[in-house]
Amino acid sequence: MMRPRTRTGPGRELFLASMAFAALVLYLSWPLALHFSDGLPSTPDDGAGSVWAELDRNLLAWILSWTAHATFSQPWQIFQANLFHPAPDSLAFSEHLLGLLPLSGPIYAWSANPVLTYNATTLIVVWANALAVFLLVREWSGRATAGFVAGCIFALGSEIPLSFLRLHNSAIHFYPVIILLAWRAAARPHPFRLMGLTIVTALQALSGFYAAYGLVVLVGIAAPFLLARGRRAGSAGVSPLIAIAMGLLPLLPVGVPYLRLRTSGHFPGLEEARAAIARFSFSSADLSSILLDELTLLGLLLAVVGLLAGRVERGVRALLCAIAAGGFVLALGTNADLPGDVLPSPYEMLMGTIPGFSAMRAPLRFLYLT
Repeated sequence: MMRPRTRTGPGRELFLASMAFAALVLYLSWPLALHFSDGLPSTPDDGAGSVWAELDRNLLAWILSWTAHATFSQPWQIFQANLFHPAPDSLAFSEHLLGLLPLSGPIYAWSANPVLTYNATTLIVVWANALAVFLLVREWSGRATAGFVAGCIFALGSEIPLSFLRLHNSAIHFYPVIILLAWRAAARPHPFRLMGLTIVTALQALSGFYAAYGLVVLVGIAAPFLLARGRRAGSAGVSPLIAIAMGLLPLLPVGVPYLRLRTSGHFPGLEEARAAIARFSFSSADLSSILLDELTLLGLLLAVVGLLAGRVERGVRALLCAIAAGGFVLALGTNADLPGDVLPSPYEMLMGTIPGFSAMRAPLRFLYLT
């Protein structure tokens, strides 16, 4: 007599996916596992690019160790870092990565090893990127296999989420979780769900200003879709937006040292920043080529098929297409001028309205939204 087929439970699917992603991250970072406490990820051998990648990696390793050390010894002086003395607010010369302290803090407190702290934090973040996408796609498609493939394509194939050298780029691990919780809460605003949404938003917003600006763009694009979902479910749909806004509040005190440096003239002015952004802006053809290289032709075909043929609830397709289009337009930088050059590009508009946005010199980073 044939036994009935048993469906793998959600918990087992999550466990298997997390183990598979962990194995893939170790494989892609090999031989880093052999030198976890005494060697940092290697840099590409491409001349100037290698030098900048090494500088970023070393700086980020120091930031993680300093913030962990200062949190346990002098948290009220965390931005008065131990470099460029006696310059004030020296941590604000770069990223702060404070949202990663729940990871890096205990690791550093246990090991007192900046190298081990950086390696462990980075690999966990890359692994979390894959797992978060898995959870979101499994929720919307109802298929664990689709979630696993999506996690591999996004987090383990793309240069930005996979980066072991630029943690301030790859630390976008809560983006899919925020969208997932917000989508659920728009229809059923349970208090614990909203509390979780606030917490993960705060952790993501504090993971660095590059990640925070991307998060603000992501939420801005998603907001009308969340409101529409709420109305369809008989809810106002504003609860998740309020929860996200509360999660963004910690950016205010953290932004004070950066504003002090800006008023003292340490950051470039708007015109100087606009000229710098123009040098780093790609054409739409270049961005399309980069996207194809990052996700591969097979990955893009799977995405298109999933959008067209996948059975998802109302509003999901439009939300995903809006996020993709918004990320692409911002990644164009100053090359996305509106017809007739009457108005500046959306990127330039954000530079003139959002404090500190003009300090982001690489519009290409927004392509990860696409």
